[in-house]
Amino acid sequence: MLRKLLALPLLLAEHIQPAFTGISSAGVADDAVDQLLTYVSSTWLDSTVWSAENLSVYGQHVRTNNDVEG
Repeated sequence: MLRKLLALPLLLAEHIQPAFTGISSAGVADDAVDQLLTYVSSTWLDSTVWSAENLSVYGQHVRTNNDVEG
């Protein structure tokens, strides 16, 4: 489940929210994972600052900040 959550930015922007909904509705018995899902939802998906377009790196040649730091 966590691998799927970490892969959300690799999806097209319009697929991020439905994929997150599917992941979060899978039912988690672990409090730490539930806290992570809450964080991702409130910070990235339901944010007034960031949109799914900002989160998505689909089709981008450079997907990390390694080029900037190098």
